[in-house]
Formats: sequence, C-alpha cells, structure tokens
Amino acid sequence: MDEIRGMGLNAMLILVLKDNISRHFYESLGGRKIDSIEVDIRG
Repeated sequence: MDEIRGMGLNAMLILVLKDNISRHFYESLGGRKIDSIEVDIRG
C-alpha cells in the first residue's frame, strides 16, 4: 500500500470472486465491498 500511495494514488478498485479467499487479504487492507454482479463462467 505504501508503494501505491507513493505513486499519488489514494483509491483503487479490485474485482474478486466472492468465493475467492484472497478477498480477505484485500479486506484486511481496508477494502470493502461496494457492489456485486453475477458472472456466468462456462468451461
């Protein structure tokens, strides 16, 4: 985060799947859910 702030940025948007446990990492840095969308992933 210090590097990002050092670049003059004070906000960022990250898209994370709700079942992806990495979202907890972003939440621990102060991230918060602002919206959700449904995505259809087909294999």
